[in-house]
Amino acid sequence: KLGLTASQISQALMKETSQAPLTTVKKDGKDLDVTIKTEEETYKSVKDLENKKITTPTGQEVKIGDVAKVKEGTTSDTISKRDGKIYADVTAEVTSDNVTAVSVDVQKNIDKIELPDNVTIDTGGVSADIEDSFTKLGLAMLAAVAIVYLVLVITFGGALAPFAILFSLPFTIIGALVGLYVSGETISLNAMIGMLMLIGIVVTNAIVLIDRVIHKEAEGLSTREALLEAGSTRLRPILMTAIATIGA
Repeated sequence: KLGLTASQISQALMKETSQAPLTTVKKDGKDLDVTIKTEEETYKSVKDLENKKITTPTGQEVKIGDVAKVKEGTTSDTISKRDGKIYADVTAEVTSDNVTAVSVDVQKNIDKIELPDNVTIDTGGVSADIEDSFTKLGLAMLAAVAIVYLVLVITFGGALAPFAILFSLPFTIIGALVGLYVSGETISLNAMIGMLMLIGIVVTNAIVLIDRVIHKEAEGLSTREALLEAGSTRLRPILMTAIATIGA
């Protein structure tokens, strides 16, 4: 009826603080914007805002309270959207050296928050990078185990010996977790890289042992005798290899 829209009402209320340049003048070779600055108008109550008069496109002055419902509330001064959805960023700087532990604590507190059905929380920054790195390292470990098994099957000409070699891999996880617990550390990116290297060390040592067992069985020894002989003769080189690799 009056030709007013929500955008026009908003623009009318912003005029007091708006400083759009009216023109540009040159001074000392520089362009200067000419603006009109008015005294900022304040509203002490909702009633004052309702009594504020604005001019309609037809030139008629009306009170805001006559064309809009005014109520007190809180809102952000800016609205950010991503993929068509409104979002808000909450950032912080991690001062602790243990970023993983901080990320876990933050996630635990986030999980306790009861959110409306149409609200979600996504984490990013260092936390997201760590999670992505963990995923990639986990896939790298699985790929390493699969490739090692395939190579061993081709090398030994069967699946039994390679299976016995890979059967030692679960002990790497146990040893790594015990080591982290004793040292008071948490599972971090460095720990995951160390576990990936540990897979190679354990597989190498297992190959040295099982290869000796296979050769002794071929010479006529029983499986028990071959295992005892291989364990006694290969213990020293296995320890030397493992210690040298860890030290490097």
